[in-house]
Amino acid sequence: MKQTASESGIQLLSAPHMSTSPPGKQRSMIYTMLLALLGISSTFAVFLSMFDLQVNYSMLIGGILLCWVVSSVFCIMGKRWALGLIPTLIGGELLLVKYWSLAVDGYCYVFNTIYQRVHFTEELHYTGLTYQNQMQATTALLLFCMLFLGVLTCFFTIARPNAVICFVLTGALPEIGLYYGVAPSYLAFACLLAYWVGILAQDRAFSILHLRSRRMHQYHAKEPLRRQVGVQTALTGLVLILVLFSAVTAGLNWSHFSRSEQLNTWRMQIKSGLKRITLPKELEVDTPAPSPFKFAPSTSTPDTFTLGRLNGIRFTYEPMVQLRYFSVPDYDLYLKSYVGSKYENNTWSALTEAQYQRLAQIQSAGKTNSAQTMLYQFIENCVRTADMHLNTMEISPVPAASDIAYIPYPFVTPYDTNLLKPYHDGACKRLYPQSYSVEYLLDDCVNFNFLYFASMELDKNPEQLNEWEPSYQKFVYDSYLDVPDTEAMQRVQTAYADRLNNDIGRADSYASHTDMVLREVDDIYSAITENCTYTLTPGPVPTGRELIEYFLLESHQGYCAYFATAGVMLCRMAGIPARYVEGVAVSQDMLSEASESSGSMERTLVIDDSHAHAWAEIYLNGIGWIPYDFTPGGANSNQLALQVTTAATTTTTQTTTHVTTTVPVHTQTSTADSSTSTQRNNSGSTSLFRALLLILTVLAVAILLPCGIWKYLHRRANGIWKKRTAVFASGDTNAAVIGAYQYLLRLLKQMGLTPGNETPTSFAAWAEEACPYLSADTLTRAASIAEYADLSAHTVSEEDREFVTELAMQLQKAYGSDCTRFQQFRLRFLWCLIQ
Repeated sequence: MKQTASESGIQLLSAPHMSTSPPGKQRSMIYTMLLALLGISSTFAVFLSMFDLQVNYSMLIGGILLCWVVSSVFCIMGKRWALGLIPTLIGGELLLVKYWSLAVDGYCYVFNTIYQRVHFTEELHYTGLTYQNQMQATTALLLFCMLFLGVLTCFFTIARPNAVICFVLTGALPEIGLYYGVAPSYLAFACLLAYWVGILAQDRAFSILHLRSRRMHQYHAKEPLRRQVGVQTALTGLVLILVLFSAVTAGLNWSHFSRSEQLNTWRMQIKSGLKRITLPKELEVDTPAPSPFKFAPSTSTPDTFTLGRLNGIRFTYEPMVQLRYFSVPDYDLYLKSYVGSKYENNTWSALTEAQYQRLAQIQSAGKTNSAQTMLYQFIENCVRTADMHLNTMEISPVPAASDIAYIPYPFVTPYDTNLLKPYHDGACKRLYPQSYSVEYLLDDCVNFNFLYFASMELDKNPEQLNEWEPSYQKFVYDSYLDVPDTEAMQRVQTAYADRLNNDIGRADSYASHTDMVLREVDDIYSAITENCTYTLTPGPVPTGRELIEYFLLESHQGYCAYFATAGVMLCRMAGIPARYVEGVAVSQDMLSEASESSGSMERTLVIDDSHAHAWAEIYLNGIGWIPYDFTPGGANSNQLALQVTTAATTTTTQTTTHVTTTVPVHTQTSTADSSTSTQRNNSGSTSLFRALLLILTVLAVAILLPCGIWKYLHRRANGIWKKRTAVFASGDTNAAVIGAYQYLLRLLKQMGLTPGNETPTSFAAWAEEACPYLSADTLTRAASIAEYADLSAHTVSEEDREFVTELAMQLQKAYGSDCTRFQQFRLRFLWCLIQ
């Protein structure tokens, strides 16, 4: 404030208002601006952590900062300048008209991503998108939303703090995911909670007394003091939330806490029971049955999927496929529907267009449309000699309108091109929404003896190979040995170097090649299952981390997709062509227990999504693709869990393998092999100790943190009160009177009595009538003394100083005694106004 001297010696002030100093106001404005930035950024951070959107983050962050700076400048310039936000908002949104088509595409992309995420499906709600401008369109839509959200959030945080409106603005996007149970990033959500606490502290309008005073009187609270108190409370709340969040997170990480498999099983059973109450009885449903792994291929969906985004698997127990058959095979049945060839950024995708064209040329030259080459010629010879037996199975995917085709192992005869078509390498799709029939073997041909014997026959009679087999073999080695060239993959290869045999390419015959590959694959299986355990809820992979590295070297927990992906990559590192496969797996027991139709021997089995499974395929020279299940405790007869016998040939081959049992595939979601179960039992006491340690840690934090906060608030309140009493008793009577009068005004403001544009004496006269704790002419006299002390060059008397200070002390005692306990706590420890 600027002072001017007059001839009478009285100093006049250009703005005689006793309020917060300009530096304090500037600091409070900075705090409030940062609070608005926290609200905008944390809202988008929470939303983007829930849904895997392709966004140009540099452009989005730049847009957020630009919008925040412009909006904040308008808000802090004053009420009239704040009106400039209206044309800014309108002008920005008018750009939507110019880029209308791009924004519409962005909405479709975002909606499809949310739809797939919350419904656990790869089906798209909006079809016909090219996915060429997905990142650009999604970023454009988010920028338009950000402009609207940013301008309003800044206005209702800085210019006119309103907790309700800010909560609605910043809570709308996160609520989309929270409603469907999608877990956000804990850190981002903690920042959003901190913003909500801060804006709640800023918004003093929730005080009933304050609202009543604004309705009854034509006086408005001064912004600087309100912001100063609100900012202090907001910062305190922010610190408390971050400290508590850090303590709980550190405790969970330190104790390696995780729910037990039994508890997970109970939760899944409860969810299953609830869902079965509302499931329709008909087999045919209107929408595709969602795959828990999100791998179901469709001509209308992008042929990619990302692993590690979800906290775990959620089964819906809706039907996926119906089987009709007469005879039960001698093995567990695997039916594949998807083949992943290329792995990058935790994402499996199919062959590239160039690879697919090359494959089509090879198949065209061989005059075959078979989706598999596995033992094709050799099995046909065995069937003709009655050494093996075929049967027919009718397969009906659900829903009937989908183009998904499930193909069993081993697929012997070429499929009907009128019903099925090849889908890249190793899979099929349906052309029409109707059932299709395939022939399958009743005898188990995926075992070491059969494969080794077939390899030896190829060595004796190499003319049994198809003419196009060498070309296809070269294509396989060119396409299915790719490993991402990243530091994470290099660390995995280094960690498993002693389990990877790189001499497989030196095999001099088909039989030796088969023997070496099967030994190596089984060794890789042992290496994975010795270090990793099966769980339905491994938690999401941290952002930016490689799934395989995180799974094999850090978390050591995952479900079938994790095991299959890791197995494929380790096989490729060992020089074995391998690829990822998804479909359904059914145990032999389930096939034999299926109900038979009345008057017929035909069996019908409906398979729901709890039998969805992921496994690997490895390539044997001259033999073809062999299924291999790297998941412990799965339905393993087709897994090539090799039972070692002595080959009836000149070479004796012994292979050390894991022992498998026939287990329904749904039990593999909660059952590990015998060694894994033993490890879990042995670690039971450790888990109990960690749980107790976590409970004690939480209790300690819950006790010590409030005690520390109480101690801090108590010392702060006592320190401020001592400074106030020191000012009242100081030798400078003018400073004592001014300080006491400012203290009186703060107390009156808490009662809803705030000075406006009237003179101090006029306000004092009105306040004496409105305040029940003030006697007549007391505040008027105090105001006159304060004006004299502030504007005059002379000092006030000790008597006047004692009168003003005593009036202030009496008012705080009378007002404090009539307040509720909560109001007393707030006045004493937060605002330090009473003793």
